[in-house]
Amino acid sequence: MWTQVPITPYDNALALQEMEVAYETMINRPTVPGHGLSFPRGIDGKPHPFVLTLGGDHTIVYPILRSLFKRHGPITVLHFDSHIDTWSPGKIPTSTSLISQITHGTMFWKASTEGLIANNSIHAGIRSKFAGPWDLDHDTAVGFEMVTADEIDDVGVEGIVQRIHHRVGNDPLYLRYAPLGLGSLGDTDTTNKASIST
Repeated sequence: MWTQVPITPYDNALALQEMEVAYETMINRPTVPGHGLSFPRGIDGKPHPFVLTLGGDHTIVYPILRSLFKRHGPITVLHFDSHIDTWSPGKIPTSTSLISQITHGTMFWKASTEGLIANNSIHAGIRSKFAGPWDLDHDTAVGFEMVTADEIDDVGVEGIVQRIHHRVGNDPLYLRYAPLGLGSLGDTDTTNKASIST
C-alpha cells in the first residue's frame, strides 16, 4: 500500500505531530499473511507492517521513531550517512524555542532524550569533521557506535556487514539511509529511506 503523508509547511510543531499520527496509523494497520513475509511483532505481541519512507528532511526521523517506539519499545538505528546527526542543540545554531531544537542534525539527540533509541545503534559511512572528542563521547552516550568511511576500505564490505550485524543483533531496526553515507562520488541527494525489520 502506498500513501503520502500530508503535512503543513507553515508550523514545524504541527508538522511533526502530523507525521507521528500518520506513522502510528500505518504501523497499526493489520498485516496480511502470506507472500513469505514475517512481520515484526510489537510489544503488544501482534505483527505490525514494515514501513518504507522516501523523501523528507532528516527531521522526519524523530516522529517516525516516536511512533515506532510505541509499538516496539526502544528502536535500534542503523544510520548510513556521512554525518552523525546526534548533536545537541547547543552545538548547532538554533533559536531558543523547544521545537527549533529538532533539526536535521539533532533528531537522534532528541530521540535519545525520550529513550526512543536502543544502545546498540550504529552509524556507517561517517566522514564528516568533528568539533572535538566530545562529539564522539556524546554520540556514544546517545547510543551509537560508529563505522567511518575509511574503515570500509580497511576491513571491506563483508567486515562492515558483520560488524553491523553483531552490533544490532535481531532487535527491531530502523534503517536510515542518506546516499552521502555510502561512497564519496559527489552524490548530494539526501533522500531518507526508512523501515523497521527484525
